[in-house]
Amino acid sequence: MATFSQRIGLTPLHKQLQTESLDESTRNRIWNTIYHSKLAGSSYFDVNKDPVYFRYERIWNEHLKLPPNTTSRKHFQYHQLFDRKIQEIMREGPWYEVLNFLEFVVQNFSDEYDIAEFNGILESECCGYRIVNREITPITNPIEIENIEEATSSRYNSINSHFGNALKLLSDKKAPDYPNSIKESISAVEALCKIISGDEKGTLGKCLKKIAQNHPIPKSLEVALNALYGYTSGEGGIRHALTEGSTQPTFADAKFMLVSCTAFVNYLITIAAEESISLSGE
Repeated sequence: MATFSQRIGLTPLHKQLQTESLDESTRNRIWNTIYHSKLAGSSYFDVNKDPVYFRYERIWNEHLKLPPNTTSRKHFQYHQLFDRKIQEIMREGPWYEVLNFLEFVVQNFSDEYDIAEFNGILESECCGYRIVNREITPITNPIEIENIEEATSSRYNSINSHFGNALKLLSDKKAPDYPNSIKESISAVEALCKIISGDEKGTLGKCLKKIAQNHPIPKSLEVALNALYGYTSGEGGIRHALTEGSTQPTFADAKFMLVSCTAFVNYLITIAAEESISLSGE
């Protein structure tokens, strides 16, 4: 709902998309949710009993990677020191350090936090990132997120692994690897096609032909997927070495492949379920 100032035109109805920055309200909301949910403790806590202390220790040692704290662990000064270090990040640190901390929290304390609540904050604050499969990911469309989450939690370990790797390589904020992300995405499709066709050594094209002979895959879709596979085999050193003059894949390329391949995997699994096809391969 628009605020009073928005309704009368004094403040904009929507923020600009935040991709390489985080404004103050976003930082505050993330920190408030993290802190008040599970990190707010009493001024004096017993190191042998209080779960807040153990969370502090994990963040201190594994995320902040700071030297041992010599402050009395039962004293409020320990609490203050921890808060000050985190707030330096949340208030003044680079935008990616804030997301690094959020990612650490959801990966290590996932049972204690509602990931949907964090995604709600990122969405309402117009951030170009979401938490998908416990990774901070630059994907904003809810349908894309749903496809990826469904495909990375299938019953097939090989498919989950390929898509999980694709997501990590795409989302690496310091050194993203788009060619290998694309390779992992198409490899997940190939792995499922081998399972459905029963041809463990077949190529994607060969397996697709076998599947299409017995199951209703539109010809145009089969052609499109073969074209994508051909792209990964011939461009930018994705499945083979770089060639002279080849163009390196971009984020847009890798994101497209991840979203397209997860959608196709979900489609094939749905077809198998509708036709009661027995999928054994793992």
